[in-house]
Amino acid sequence: MAGTKAELSVDLRYSFVLLWEYAEKKNTMGNEKSFTHKFGAEAMASVAGKMKVETTFSWLRIDAFAPLNSPVSYELLNGLKPGKNAIWTLILSRKLPAGIEINLGYNGRYIADGKIIHSGSMEVRASF
Repeated sequence: MAGTKAELSVDLRYSFVLLWEYAEKKNTMGNEKSFTHKFGAEAMASVAGKMKVETTFSWLRIDAFAPLNSPVSYELLNGLKPGKNAIWTLILSRKLPAGIEINLGYNGRYIADGKIIHSGSMEVRASF
């Protein structure tokens, strides 16, 4: 993807990123193609060695020339639909004593047909 990115880092504890990207994808064995404009923001805050919070939000405008519900269109559209889409994430990471780390994640997406999909994850790691 070609695009522009502006980043503001107050110090190692806080950062904020604004981005714009443009992508063209073409099927080399057919006439299918897609054009994607992506506008987004990313933010991160951390407390040294203890906790980190990361969040992202992206708004995508996709124009596609491909039959829907085919493997080619799924690849060209990154699992989204032609039109207006949005993707967002929230990740919380916490380090506990004795080498234990807990990660909580949330992902959401708004697909152009009006559906909102939510998913979450939890991970516990132990280093020994």
